[in-house]
Amino acid sequence: MRMKISSFLGWGGKRENADERRKEPRYAAEGPMKVYWRVDGGFTSARGQLHDAGEGGSGLGFTLSEPILVGTAAWITTSEGETFGGIVRHADARDGVYLIGAKLDLQSKIVEGWGGVQLRWISDEQLMHVASASLRNGAEAMLEVNCAEAAPVGVLLLITGPEVSCLCFVKECRPYGKIFLLEVEAVADATEQPRANAA
Repeated sequence: MRMKISSFLGWGGKRENADERRKEPRYAAEGPMKVYWRVDGGFTSARGQLHDAGEGGSGLGFTLSEPILVGTAAWITTSEGETFGGIVRHADARDGVYLIGAKLDLQSKIVEGWGGVQLRWISDEQLMHVASASLRNGAEAMLEVNCAEAAPVGVLLLITGPEVSCLCFVKECRPYGKIFLLEVEAVADATEQPRANAA
């Protein structure tokens, strides 16, 4: 059964006045998904169902069987392998599930660096950090990062290369001269990146 967008937006809880209503419309989106978030120095995940998405990538609405605290940084992976990072803005119980809304259009902080992969993580300040990096000893889950700032221990980190991406958990971060070495653990299977059409 497809959920009406008006039902998703009318959860109860804090009601927005006319000046606070969303500026971008939402459209129906459905399909299985999985969400990952930090808890007690580690991470957890849950499977759920997508229900709607904000135009231009501003947000996602989904249901889960368990709540996520409002303000939590979460990473959502769709059945097509797309991964989005965002902040939980709403989490309300309804009919035995939790209706959750996540804001995806976070302010970005570009971190200087070089290399063939891109790192993304969400800070406690709710900024999406974006850094270029290079991989070293990837089979041993060690990542060498050549940038002015390292991802903090305990964050979820999206690593995107030319062909694949993978969501990881940062277990350790050590300075190594002017760069950082991160020890990471994959929390999700690597997914293929969409390829640009050849001209």
